[in-house]
Amino acid sequence: MIEAKAGTLVKTTKARIGVPQGTVGLVVGVVNGGNEIPTWNSKNIPIAIVKHLSNGTERRYLFRDLEVANESR
Repeated sequence: MIEAKAGTLVKTTKARIGVPQGTVGLVVGVVNGGNEIPTWNSKNIPIAIVKHLSNGTERRYLFRDLEVANESR
């Protein structure tokens, strides 16, 4: 799971309707924690709210569908 908080630049790893794979966006919020690993019966699944830089729309993503784009290597 990625470490994401508001201000993290991310890329999508899966295509969605209207959003191709590899689209770059900025995390503007995290719902339900974000850094804890949910269990099989947990209803506390962390979700990132991402604002796409190409068209300005905001979408919700599971952390498994995102990767950090500005990671220092």
